[in-house]
Formats: sequence, C-alpha cells, structure tokens
Amino acid sequence: MRFGALTLWLAGLLVSATAAPSGAQENPPAVDRTLAPVSNDVVDIEWPRPIVRQLPNGLRVVVHPDARSSIVSVRVDVRGAGGLFDPVGREGLAGLTAILIRQGIRANPQDPSMTADQVAMELDRMAVTLDSMTDSASVAATIVASGLASNAPEWLAIMARMVVEPDLDADRLSALRAQGRLGLVEQRGSAAFLAEEALYSAVYGNHPASRRSPDYDALQRISHDDVLDWHQDHYVPGNTTISIETGVPTETALTWIEQAFGLWENPAGAASPPTTPPPTLPAPPREIRLVDRLDAAQTTFLVGNLSIRRNDPDYAVFRVLNEVLGAGPASRLAAGLAGDSENAFVAYSAYSALEYPGLWVVSAAARTADSGPAIDGVLNQIRRLGEELVPEAELDRAKRAVVRGFALSLEQPESRLSFTALGEAHGLDAGYWSDYAARVMAVTPDDVRRVAVEYWDADTAHIVAVGDAASILSVIEQAGPVTLYDTAGNRLGTPE
Repeated sequence: MRFGALTLWLAGLLVSATAAPSGAQENPPAVDRTLAPVSNDVVDIEWPRPIVRQLPNGLRVVVHPDARSSIVSVRVDVRGAGGLFDPVGREGLAGLTAILIRQGIRANPQDPSMTADQVAMELDRMAVTLDSMTDSASVAATIVASGLASNAPEWLAIMARMVVEPDLDADRLSALRAQGRLGLVEQRGSAAFLAEEALYSAVYGNHPASRRSPDYDALQRISHDDVLDWHQDHYVPGNTTISIETGVPTETALTWIEQAFGLWENPAGAASPPTTPPPTLPAPPREIRLVDRLDAAQTTFLVGNLSIRRNDPDYAVFRVLNEVLGAGPASRLAAGLAGDSENAFVAYSAYSALEYPGLWVVSAAARTADSGPAIDGVLNQIRRLGEELVPEAELDRAKRAVVRGFALSLEQPESRLSFTALGEAHGLDAGYWSDYAARVMAVTPDDVRRVAVEYWDADTAHIVAVGDAASILSVIEQAGPVTLYDTAGNRLGTPE
C-alpha cells in the first residue's frame, strides 16, 4: 500500500513538472496497446528487371537475377500442352503426359537411357527437387526444378532430357490410368469436388474451362499413341518459355540453358497446336443447382460467377475486394458468419484470374439445419460490397494484408520465379511487380464498390448446393428455380 501511494505521489509530481502550457492539449488520445504499431509507409519492393533472350530454336529464356541466392530455380512453361487443350473425349491426356515425362528418359546416340529410379537417385545425389504438372484450367504444362549453382549444368541436362526425350512407357501409362480411375471414384465422394464440378459447368457452359476432371470413359480412351503424339506435337521449343532465377552472371545462366536445351528441335512441317485459350462467352443466366446427397448431415455451398483476366487493370482492386470479403481471418465472412454462435458454419472467398476470365467463388459449409442462414448470410455479404462503401479503416487493413502477403512471398525463390513467369505469360510490363504494392495501396472505397457492381453480383451469381435435397430444397428454392443433379453429375430435372 505504501509503495502504491508513493508511486501515485511521484506520478503527480511528474505531471505537475511537465504540465502543458496554457491552451495546449493536456490529455492526449489514449493509445490502444492491444494493437501493434503500424507504419504508414508503403513497402518499397526492388524487383530486378528480367533479361529476356530467344534461342535460335525459338525457345524464350527469361533470366531473373538474384545476387543473394546460391540456389538456381528453373521453370519450364510449355504453352499449348496444358489441360485446357485436352481433346474432347480424351480429357486427362495432358495431365498424364506431364506425369509421365518424369518417369524416365530414352536413350540417345550420346547418352544412355535412365529409369525413373535412376533419375530420382541422380537428382537426390545432387540435392535437386523437380516436379511437372498441369491441370484442366491451364494453358501450359509446367516443369519446375531447383538445385545448387555448383552443379547446375549437370542437373539441367537431366531436366532437359526429361522434357525433350522422356520414356513415355506404355506400362506406366496403364498404371497411371488405373490410379486415375480409383481417384475418380474417391472424388465422387467429396462434396467439395461435386460442388466445384457443378459450378464450373454452370458458369463456363461448353467452354473447355468447364471440365474439372476427366471421366472414366475418357481415361480408358487414352492410348499410348495418344501420349506419344501429344508430346511430339505440343512439347516444342517454339511454344516454350524457360524462366531461371540465379545469382550467377546472366551470361552464365544463358549458357547453361543453351547447352541443355539448345539442340531441342521443332518438328519439321508440323502444324502448330493452339496456344491461346478459346474465347469465353458471357456467363449464362443464373442457374441454381442442387446435388442430392441422401442423408448428408452437412450442406456445401458455392456462389460464383466469371471474374477478370490477370492482366486487367482492375486486378489490384479485385484482390483487395476479395481480402475484404473472405480471404482471411479478419474478413467479413469470417467475422460475420463463423462468429455466429447460433448458426455454426464457415465461409471464405477466392478467385482465379487467368488468360481468360477466371472465376470468383464464395464457399460455405453448414449443418443441414443451418443451410438457410448460411446461404442468406453469404448473399447479403456479397450485396454489401456493391451497396456500401467499405470504411477507410477496414479497407486500409485489407490493403496492408495484401501487401504484407506479397512481400513475404518474395522471400521464396519459387514464388519469385512464379511471378516472373506470370509476367511473361500475361504480358505485364517490366515494372509491374515493383509497383504492385503502391497499386494495391491506391485502391479506394469507390474502386471496390465499382468492381463489386461489375463482377460480384449476388442476384446473378450461380449457386450450387450439395446436400440432402429432401431437407434443404425448400431453403434453396427461396433463391430461385432449382435444378436437381445426382452425384454422378447427371441432370435429374426440376423438382415437382
């Protein structure tokens, strides 16, 4: 007690001795010490401009200098070899080929063949990671690798052989098809997949982007000759860009790539495959699809529609809008829906922005009994974006979260390489990434509302629900006419 009294007395003397002059503010605003201090400065991002060269065989090479790193990261993007260009009736061909190219290497006059195990052991010996992939929405097939600069010419030679002369073995193809068939069965048991399949079909219609997965019959039709022809026709240097990030001199990096890939030839007289996505049509009128999962205890919802292209000038606005709505724990969907103790459900928002219009989507999952509040809550939050201006403080938090995430991602070589490749694929100007943070911080409440009105329209968005139709049909019908589907994706018609 005596200590407390002495402390108060000393504090009183301190206040008296430092009293503000007459007319000055004696009681400054209280500081909220539960919040971390925030700088008003915008992150200054130094993004070295890439050096671009084209080899005699048409291969485009983009070097991104990074003097800090002893790691070399390489990304090979083969345009026209992505799943978006899968032949009708043979969906999955691009994906199977992308997997097979890392399953072994054919012999050539100078080098012996290598089995998948031998390739893996050699890359492990050199501490190299390598992967190849594509998906149904991709324009390109992508092969990525990273390793030490000290042995880069050695592992780049192996990477090049995998791309140019893979051992596309028929037995491995059969095994992959069998695995794929098992995967198809498993994904039919996923409510999230069923919802995504239905939404993409509703939004994209007959466009190739509507295909989220091959079906059983398509996998069965893919022959060994199909894979050989696909690789021969689509994996060509004239359609390929190689991005490399390294701390070695640019000319050294270019020499590495030319030594590894320079002898790769374009097939003589072959017609170039398409490398540009087919145009998308305007989104069709709203459709509300209900996928019936008998006795499901939970309902999965998706609400979505077409978004923007990646090179759209409003991309930064779109990114900030998504952060406000549902991209993180401080978003409106997280605070306004997940925090409702009476109706337990979760929701978040996401989007894609591609060379063609991507898709924005809000996803929610709720107990069957809470399906009504869930769908109403999601639609109301989307409507707010077009009806109200986002408060400045909320918008500022969202913008800083976007910039913070971008700045942190630049600490990863794979992310920097991805941004370099993204800029090339979408024709972004050389200073785009240096200016990105400032562009995000310049987004205004009016910008957010304008873009929300143009794209995020709750009254025209497509709605998909996956759950027990008998329990939730009456709730879903409040949003409009409903079409029923089964879990195999078959249209059952409208409820009577």
